[in-house]
Amino acid sequence: MHLCRLMWAATLVSTLAGSVIGAPSLDEYPMRFAILSDRTGGHVPGVHGQIAEEIQQLRPDFVVTVGDMIEGYHEDSIRYEREWDEYFELVSPLTMPIYYTPGNHDVLNELGQRIYQRRVGKLDYTFERRAVQFVVFDNSRWNHTSELPDERINWLADALAATDTSRMTLLFMHRPFWYETVAAGYPDTLHSLCVANGVDAVFTGHHHRYFVGTYDGVRYTGMGSSGGGMWSDSSLVGYHFAWVTVTADDLTVTPINAGAVKPWDIITADDRRVTEMLDRAGLSLSRSAFAGDDLSVPRQEVSLIVRNLSPDRELRDTLKLDVPRHWQVTPATTDITVAPADSTVIAITLEAEPICYPLPTLSLDFPFGDGKSHRVTGTMQVARQAVAYRAVPAPEIDGDVVEHTWQSPQTYFIDSDRQPAQTDSTAIFFAYDDRNLYIAARCHDRDPSRIRSEVDSRDGAVYGDDCVGFFLQPDRRDSTIYQIYVNPAGVFFDQLITADSTGYFTGDRSWDGEYEVAARTDGHGWSMELRIPLAVLGVASPPEESWALNMRRKQPGAEASGNWQSPIEYTPRGYGRLLFD
Repeated sequence: MHLCRLMWAATLVSTLAGSVIGAPSLDEYPMRFAILSDRTGGHVPGVHGQIAEEIQQLRPDFVVTVGDMIEGYHEDSIRYEREWDEYFELVSPLTMPIYYTPGNHDVLNELGQRIYQRRVGKLDYTFERRAVQFVVFDNSRWNHTSELPDERINWLADALAATDTSRMTLLFMHRPFWYETVAAGYPDTLHSLCVANGVDAVFTGHHHRYFVGTYDGVRYTGMGSSGGGMWSDSSLVGYHFAWVTVTADDLTVTPINAGAVKPWDIITADDRRVTEMLDRAGLSLSRSAFAGDDLSVPRQEVSLIVRNLSPDRELRDTLKLDVPRHWQVTPATTDITVAPADSTVIAITLEAEPICYPLPTLSLDFPFGDGKSHRVTGTMQVARQAVAYRAVPAPEIDGDVVEHTWQSPQTYFIDSDRQPAQTDSTAIFFAYDDRNLYIAARCHDRDPSRIRSEVDSRDGAVYGDDCVGFFLQPDRRDSTIYQIYVNPAGVFFDQLITADSTGYFTGDRSWDGEYEVAARTDGHGWSMELRIPLAVLGVASPPEESWALNMRRKQPGAEASGNWQSPIEYTPRGYGRLLFD
C-alpha cells in the first residue's frame, strides 16, 4: 500500500507527547520509531551518544540504523572488537530494540563481515511490527545498482515479494543508489522492485547529507549525519535523527536536530543537487595561490569567482574572510550583489609568511529553492609544488633509497587541522624517465617495533597499516585520479577514482595497475621505491604540464598521519602540483 499523504511537524507535538506518556499495545497504532544515521567517516566525538540519549528521552518503540556505526576499513580483528565495544557503549542508553543496517565502514572486507555477523547479526533480514514489514538490505559493498550481483537482486526481490499481505513495507539500506538513478531521471532496478512490490518508503544513509524525494509513489529519505563528518550542509539540517510515526494508513518522517523539529521535505533531492553545485562552483578561485619551497606565499593576486545559480533570486550578502595573523588578504570583507543566474569576479591580493598554514577561510550565503539559503564555506587553497627530476640513470627498485636520482624530497606534512603532523620524519621523492614515474619514501620511526605491516594481499586494507599513499591526476582537465598506497612489506592498494554525473567522486577497487615496488625495514624505520609505467596512468610520454598531486603517510603505531595537502579527499580541487624538471 502506498502512502496517502505526509503529515508535517504540527502533528509531531501530540505524537511525541503520546510516546512519552506510554507505548501503545502491539496491535494498535500509532507506532513510533527513530532512525539513527551515519556515525563514522570523519566522526565527531560525542555527537552520536548525545543523539542516542535524546532518542531515549522520547521512548520510541524501537530504533533502526542505516549503517556506518564503526570506522572499520582495516584488517585488525582487535580494533574491530574495540570499535564495536565503543559503539555499543554509545547506544547503551537506548532501552528499546535496535535493528541494525550494515554500512560500508562496518562490513567492507571479509573480516569486518564476519565480526559484524557475530556481534551484530545478519547482513540482510526482515522483521514485522504491527503488520508493517521492514526489509533490511545490505548494498554497502557496491557503488551503484548496476554493480549488485544477481544473488543480491534476487534476495531483495524475494524479500519484497513476501510482503504482499503487509499493511505497509519499508526498505532500509545504506547507500542511496536512488539519488544517482531515479532522482536524476535514470532507471534503477531496485526502484523498479520497490514499485512492483508496493514499497511505501525507503531509508538510506552514506552521504552525510539529508535529502528526500517521491518517485512513482515511493517516498525516499536520504538520512544525513548522526555524528559522521559533515563536509557541507545547507545549514537547514545538521546532526540529526529521524522520528517516524506510522498510523493505520499513513507515515510521517520528521528530522530532529538538537531538539528542533523539521519538515520532511526541508531539502529535496533536487535541492541537494543545487547545493552540491554551489559547493563546487558557487565560490571558486581562478587558480590556487602558489607556495614557495619554504611554504611562504609570495604576494600575488587571484580572482574569486562568485556564481549565483538561482534563476529568480538575487544574491545579496557580505563575503567574509577569516584571515590568520600571518596572512595579509585584501579585501577582508566585501559586500556582494549578483543578479539571478549571473556571476561576478573579485580580485584578491594575498601573501603569507613564514608558512602558509593555517589557511584563510571564506563564506557566503547563496539563495536556492523556495526562500532557502545555503552557506558555502571554503578554504583559500594553496598549491604546494613537488618536483620530479629526470632519472639518469633509472633507480634500482630495491627499497633502498640511496641513488643520486632521489633529490629534493618533500618533508613537511600536516594533520587534518593543518597543524604540523605528529608522525616521525618523512621524506618523499619523485623522478621520471621516458616511460616511467618513480616514487621513493623514507619513513623514520623512533620505535621500529611498532611498525604495522599486516596486510599481505593486494588491495587489502593497506591503508590500516603503516603506509604512504599517493593521489595522482595526470590531466587536471579530466576527473580521473589514481590512488596508490604501499605498506612496509611492499604490498599495495590501488583504485581508480572518478566523478559521476552528480560530481560525487567514487573509487573503483576493481581497477588494477601494474607496478614494480620494493620495500625494506631497518632499525630506523622503513623505506620503499615504486616504479609506475606512465601508460598505467594514461600517459603516453613524459608530461609537458604539471599533474595534480596529494600524498600522505600513516603511522598507526604513533596514532598519527601526515598529509601533504590537507585534507585528504577524492576531489582534486585542493591538490598541489607535481612539476617535471
